[in-house]
Amino acid sequence: MTVANFDVIPEVLREIVLQRPLRVDDLRAFPDDRNRYEIIGRQLFVSSSPTFRHQFISMKLGHALDTFLTERDLGVVVAAPMVVHLSENDVV
Repeated sequence: MTVANFDVIPEVLREIVLQRPLRVDDLRAFPDDRNRYEIIGRQLFVSSSPTFRHQFISMKLGHALDTFLTERDLGVVVAAPMVVHLSENDVV
């Protein structure tokens, strides 16, 4: 879901979204309301929280990937949710 659906954006924040392209600092203004707010290409994307099934499958895949990487000393796996700053204009 993109910013085009204003119903999911808190009313007090709609003006920010319409006034200018968004940046990483703008994410702090959004509430912790179980929605996922991401800025990609300076545009706001809003999605709902993941379901139990999604999280269950994600954990199974993460465990398998972690085992593979650990056995080969190739890297680490971390679990979401966590904010990843790809650039000043891209925060997921």
